[in-house]
Amino acid sequence: MTKDAYESAGLLGKQSPFPTSIEKRYLVEIDLKKKSMRPGEKQYERIKWSFSNVLTERYEFLLGYFDAVTGESREFSINESVDGDAKKAFSKVKPSWECSTRYLDVPESIFSTVDFCTQMRESWFQSDVKDLFEWIGMVSIESEFVYPGASADPFISVYSVPSPNKSCSVSLYSIRGLIHPNFIFDVVNHLTEELDDFVVFVSGFEDSPVSWNKRNHGYLYNGENLYCQIRNPKSNHCLTLRHCGAYDETC
Repeated sequence: MTKDAYESAGLLGKQSPFPTSIEKRYLVEIDLKKKSMRPGEKQYERIKWSFSNVLTERYEFLLGYFDAVTGESREFSINESVDGDAKKAFSKVKPSWECSTRYLDVPESIFSTVDFCTQMRESWFQSDVKDLFEWIGMVSIESEFVYPGASADPFISVYSVPSPNKSCSVSLYSIRGLIHPNFIFDVVNHLTEELDDFVVFVSGFEDSPVSWNKRNHGYLYNGENLYCQIRNPKSNHCLTLRHCGAYDETC
């Protein structure tokens, strides 16, 4: 928000470290869990007035209600005091699951047990890692160029699977929706116990105002909000790529 906008609404704001090209931006945080946010309380009524009379532009919000320990989604009901028209504004969105097995060309470097700590500064290692993450990205968008024997017109794409590579079955599991970090943590722990090698790719919402442990996300500029991990439990190795924009706070 601009300073005039949040002040005219009677709200409190703090300056964002990333201003727009024209003027400063301010962040307004409202903790809905406070007791003062119950209907009838002064703070609740003041904020309700702000959104009813000043900040009248409509936006869609995705809200999550999770178990604080496991991160699993929990059911919640809308207060009976909410009128019918307001209730119609709410709709439930459940996470969707997809799983499949595909026969793909896989870079052998993904199974490498190289000592990351000693090799990561080498230029050849950095180049190999970029190629590896590029392959993961191609798999995530279901590109046809990662299948055995695939070829493309060089005027369209010059991509090829990094060598050396081998063709093998790859299991893909996808969860789409608003997912709690604790749930992702539990899934990773389970896979660590069951598999020798696996990849975790997590993509956040582009228009999320926060990311990376509640820090400011510059979605007005790029929207990148993702990380990827290549894990090898046997060698206790985990290689992480985190994509941050120039206008993101990182922890």
